[in-house]
Order: sequence, then structure tokens, then C-alpha cells
Amino acid sequence: MRNKNRDLSDEDISKFIGYDLHDNFNVVIEAGSNIPKLQSAEKANLLQLAQVGSLNLDSPQNRLEFNKRMGVVGFDTEVGPDVKRAEWENSVLEDPANVLFGQLFVLADENHAIHKEIHTNRMKEPSFYNLPQEVQQAYLEHNAKHDEQLEMMKSLALQESMATGQPAQMPGLQDEPLRAHGKGISQAMQAQVLGQDGSKLQ
Repeated sequence: MRNKNRDLSDEDISKFIGYDLHDNFNVVIEAGSNIPKLQSAEKANLLQLAQVGSLNLDSPQNRLEFNKRMGVVGFDTEVGPDVKRAEWENSVLEDPANVLFGQLFVLADENHAIHKEIHTNRMKEPSFYNLPQEVQQAYLEHNAKHDEQLEMMKSLALQESMATGQPAQMPGLQDEPLRAHGKGISQAMQAQVLGQDGSKLQ
């Protein structure tokens, strides 16, 4: 109060504090003045939910959304491009008028597990069954292409494993299916979502 009313003396300010003004007082609330506090509270809540495993951060989509809400950018180079491409493919598949409809090709080096997760999640939505039959069929055919790539990768990885005696390494293929519940937040991710100076969120 003293910083904002430097033209008043400390004595006047002291008399003002606690004085009953009745109706002779106007209150002005600055637009957006509470946003930083709300954002900090939201981030603290998200961080707490992540720590107990409620956000299913095993899912690439959930992880990207979590980072976005926490203001963490530039850390999605591993799965970010696959998520964006798969979501774009969904938009193409749902528009029969699109010149690429029915002609989407699958890149060999895509993360096919992520693509299948995003396509399948859309197919699980009740609204999916309201789409034209040709759109539904296009989804099935596109997902089948990812299945073919996954089977091919499994076969190649198995052959290499038998030749080298080493465990099979299959890039773009997850070692285990995504779980319904996450395992919480890793120390590395927790460090990313803390303040820039390393201090905890207030």
C-alpha cells in the first residue's frame, strides 16, 4: 500500500488501515491480476496428481498435454512428431473429400505403437460410429498398415537377436502395452516442471 501511495504520508496510511469507510469506497480489480496465482495453483495440483500416478503419463498424448499445461516446451522431440502426425492423419481420415483420403502411407520409421494408440483411441469414441462407413473402413485399413509394420519389425528384431545372441531391440515399438494407470512422475520430469531457478512451485 505504501509503494502505491507514495504521495501520502505514513501517518495518513496508518489512519486509513482498519478504518470503517462504510459506502464511501470504490474497489478496482485489475483484469488478470489473479491469473498468476491460479496458474501456480493449477501447476501445483497437476504436479501432485502426476506424483501419485493419476494422469497416466505413460501415454504420449497425456505426457504432451501435461508438459503443455506446465509450460514445458522443447522436450517432445521423441514422440511429439508422431503424435502430431497421427492426429493430422485422423483429420484426413475423417474427411472423404480430402485428396489424401484413403491414400495415407505409413513411414517405416514411425513409432507405430503411438500411432495405433491415437487412431484406436479415436475409434473407441462413441461418436466414431456416427461417421460414414467409408471413414470407419479407412481407419481400419490404416491401422492394419501399422500392424503390418509392427509385425515386420518384430520379425527383423527376432532374426537379429538370434544372429547376435542379444535381446531384441525394436525401435518404434513399446516393450509393453500402455497401462491404464501411470507409475507417477519421474525425477527427470519433476525437475523439468519446477521453476526455472530450480525452486518448487508455490
